[in-house]
Amino acid sequence: MANPSSPPYQAFILGLSLYAVLAVALTAFGALSPDALHILNVADWVVCAVFLLDFAITLARAPNRLKYLTGWGLLDLASSIPVVDSLRWARIARIARLLRAIKAARLITSAIREHRAQSAFLTLALVAFLTVVISSIAILAFESGSSGPIQNGPDALWWAFVTVTTVGYGDFVPVTSGGRAVAALLMVVGIGMFGTFSGFVASWFLGSGHSNSPSDKHGGHD
Repeated sequence: MANPSSPPYQAFILGLSLYAVLAVALTAFGALSPDALHILNVADWVVCAVFLLDFAITLARAPNRLKYLTGWGLLDLASSIPVVDSLRWARIARIARLLRAIKAARLITSAIREHRAQSAFLTLALVAFLTVVISSIAILAFESGSSGPIQNGPDALWWAFVTVTTVGYGDFVPVTSGGRAVAALLMVVGIGMFGTFSGFVASWFLGSGHSNSPSDKHGGHD
């Protein structure tokens, strides 16, 4: 289970919080197409699910659950409610809480050095999420109205997810020059991300094997 007090985890939640505030601002003030708004709404449900899980983990680990619920807990819970615009602005309060956890730059730097595997995985997860959302909106900007098959939000999301995972079914392909440029960039990013993920998994397994190796059991030697 993730540790809510670890700086890498807090930095990950902070990144999602900043995205959530930006998405709310774009939804409220940006002149976005209905399909782009659909992509942001789907991404919002994913972010809210993570926030709800964060609330549950924090509540389970809180030394005084009643005190947490009557304090920051209510704002954390409100931040996990999607769609309802009047309550989604409560996510801004989450940033104040997260900024307290990352005030000391040296603490974050040392924590990342000490928890490189966790930091790499959480960074990868955040980058992957943002990449899918941004590339979905970008491909729509080029492909919408063309003769290609990518004409709405769900198609763009599916294309971005399939492409970034390097699966590439080929059921949706860009036909414009701009769309192909977005696709090429997404492919390069996807290859890099999954190479990093593979390295993380290998590092995790090697670390687990090393902790159980005979060299950790020198207690019987004088």
